[in-house]
Amino acid sequence: MGWYYTLGATRKDIIREIIEAHERPNGGYFKTIRHCCSGNTLWAVHESKARNEISHWIGCYLLTRGIGDGWGYKPMDESMGPYYYSCPLSYLAMASATNEQWRTGVVSYWARRRERGR
Repeated sequence: MGWYYTLGATRKDIIREIIEAHERPNGGYFKTIRHCCSGNTLWAVHESKARNEISHWIGCYLLTRGIGDGWGYKPMDESMGPYYYSCPLSYLAMASATNEQWRTGVVSYWARRRERGR
């Protein structure tokens, strides 16, 4: 996926746009259960309902200021195996696993951080 920019948007506006809940005409929905930022990486656990099936998944959104006036983001999710591993460990238990290799990378990232903190 590419980058999405909004003219005149602030970083806060973009985060609000990403985490905002949406209802769908067919009775489905999309909502964010939890989110946090690690630098300019927004992590979120989302819940969506479609065709009476509820799913939980982890979203990774890279945030950046555009060349002109406004901020933007690049959306990814766990299944894409993003090369970003600062996802909070607690989020792994909140969503169905779609990429075990990426999850192993997240656990390793936090283990290295803990080790350096000693």
